[in-house]
Amino acid sequence: MLISIDWLQLHLRGDIRREQKYTFKKLDYSTQAFSTVEDIYVNDNYFASMVSEPRSQVINPKTVILKVINKNLYSPHMFSQLEDLIDSLNLSYQGITRLDICADFNSFKNGLHPETLINNFMCMKFRKVGQTKGKCHFEQKSKMHYETLAFGTGNSLIRCYLYNKTKELNDVKMKPYIIDSWKASGLDTKKDVWRLEFSIKGNSLNLIDNQTGELQKIDLKNLQSREFLNNLYYSLQNQYFRFKKDTGDKNVSRMPDIQLLSENPSTWKRLFLTEAGDVTRADKIFIKKLDRMNDEIRNYANYREEFMTELISEVCTTKGLTDYYLKKIQGKATTTLLFLKEQQETMYDELKRKSEKETKDIQLFTEEERKERIKKIVLNTKKTAM
Repeated sequence: MLISIDWLQLHLRGDIRREQKYTFKKLDYSTQAFSTVEDIYVNDNYFASMVSEPRSQVINPKTVILKVINKNLYSPHMFSQLEDLIDSLNLSYQGITRLDICADFNSFKNGLHPETLINNFMCMKFRKVGQTKGKCHFEQKSKMHYETLAFGTGNSLIRCYLYNKTKELNDVKMKPYIIDSWKASGLDTKKDVWRLEFSIKGNSLNLIDNQTGELQKIDLKNLQSREFLNNLYYSLQNQYFRFKKDTGDKNVSRMPDIQLLSENPSTWKRLFLTEAGDVTRADKIFIKKLDRMNDEIRNYANYREEFMTELISEVCTTKGLTDYYLKKIQGKATTTLLFLKEQQETMYDELKRKSEKETKDIQLFTEEERKERIKKIVLNTKKTAM
């Protein structure tokens, strides 16, 4: 199995300094959000695309969005080249606006074929844990051939896809550098290679190590660590692509888990931050302007509209405006905020159950201690009498 980054888009800020060691090709079109679109070349290699000069006053005028071209994500020198580019551009790193992380493999654990997993799920033999709204693509021949199983919508902060990557490369566009990475990792390229991919948008993903309580931040520095990347991937798979064998039990949690990956070392879990901050009239006006701007976006690339939706969600969450938005505005971010609120309440319920269990365990332990003390007193009394 090979774990890789397949999409990396950054939020940067500053006054762009265009150095001569890079070639900047300004395109003859713009977007509704940004006036300038440029391609950046490193030694004649198309490395990244960049948009700048926001049209709206809502967005900081020094905002820059930089996307690394897919081919360069599979290069061992990508991070060093990217950091050098950001430094040369005189920009400051603000965060990641989209990250796609994927694993490529021939089959799941114990030889479970991805098509078998999809078929068993569609036949209700397997039950998915958590979000179950999704799509399935297939082709009917002499039998059903499943190609894709996806969960999440355009408004979801995290989407996951299981699909036949070999077929996609053959049907859409061949990418030799991906094939080369498969061969280098030991995958059997004579068989179909499948991909399980998670797409994360915005800076809304926070992770916590359940064993140490340490917060894990997704940033450029941590993504360079293979251990961090593996832990991040396994934590996403644990939480967003987990299945159980349907035994007919009314309680899904009691059904046995389907072990998908050969190793599962991560103890990380997504952490939903509670809403904080004093809400002011200015905050409400700001969120209304953001939503109005998002509503005016029509002939607009989907991912940019989604970026605005995630921005609204993040502002609502951090400023404590979720309930206000859901009651008073009810714009395009409604679905995302409802999902976040549901997940947050689920987390609180889980923490409450854990707290109640720990309290019960302490009470039992205390009761055992009390019995042990009484036993010792009785034994000591008997010894003294003798």
